[in-house]
Amino acid sequence: LPDVLVRHTLDVVPPAKRLDIGERLMGHMARVAGRPCVGNSGSVSLDLLRTRLLGSQPGSVEVLRGGVQGAAHLPGGIILLNRALVEDYETPEVAAGYILVEDLKAKLVDPLGPVLRSAGMRKTLGLLTSGDLPEVVLASYAEELVNADPEVVADSNVITRFAEAEVSTKPYA
Repeated sequence: LPDVLVRHTLDVVPPAKRLDIGERLMGHMARVAGRPCVGNSGSVSLDLLRTRLLGSQPGSVEVLRGGVQGAAHLPGGIILLNRALVEDYETPEVAAGYILVEDLKAKLVDPLGPVLRSAGMRKTLGLLTSGDLPEVVLASYAEELVNADPEVVADSNVITRFAEAEVSTKPYA
């Protein structure tokens, strides 16, 4: 029953609610991983890179001071990068690789699924009936995400995704 409830919830939660959940999760990520880096020139560059890689699909790329190991993703198309991926390399291709891999992970497994599994059956049912998840659930998931091992994606899928985006795998590898 819990898996059926999660699958049904994933089918009916609209994109606007997913974005709301992702943005609220970002607030909790700031508490456990540091506030996102902000700066006009950096934001413009990230937006250009994101558009080049992902087109016009909704979402954003946020650079965090710490917390995530490399990169992670949230519902609503939000991709999180550790600042080392931007600051420690001479080329944007490394960050681009992480963005592509997180986008691929989000396409393979709905990013809201792990949030709902972490929340449990009662809170997932609450999302269905009230349209909302409590902040305590989101705070708990943010802590889980910071401590989680990165998901592994098959190399063949990664290589295909890089080829589609016309990005070299060498800097990412």
